[in-house]
Amino acid sequence: MRKYFLITLIIFSITKLYAQKEVVYSEDRPLYSVVIPKGWNSAEYKDYKVFEIYNGDETIVYSIYELNTSLLFEAVQRTDQEAVTEFVSHEYTTAEDEVINGITFHKMTGTGKTKGGKTFGIVVKLFRLNSNNYYMIYYSALPKDLEYYQIELDAINNSIQKR
Repeated sequence: MRKYFLITLIIFSITKLYAQKEVVYSEDRPLYSVVIPKGWNSAEYKDYKVFEIYNGDETIVYSIYELNTSLLFEAVQRTDQEAVTEFVSHEYTTAEDEVINGITFHKMTGTGKTKGGKTFGIVVKLFRLNSNNYYMIYYSALPKDLEYYQIELDAINNSIQKR
């Protein structure tokens, strides 16, 4: 009996240690859900049609934008518009498709150079859900931060579900 109690206690402790919460976007018309890792926060900005997830020190801000276009070309242009707000120059790799939870993501990675000369890594994923509009996942950070938080970023990416 003690053995089963100990195993149950260990499982409970591990679950609490890595506790996460699921959030549904948007509150008024649920389109998708995503899991927020423990120690990370989230915010919805309805005026900008964006949902953000960020770590405690905000070295990584993971943004999911609802774009007002059903055209992939226009969605790709929007990725450039976002990068221009952060970087003096940037470049992406050719998009690669990946399917996660039945959703096709067009993933591009790249780099951006800041005014101060720092080089950041950039990750962009474009996808569509039930509607015709595209959504854009966009995040950037110093390469060391992207590497350090890779497990959490993968968990967020792999948790997105259609509603």
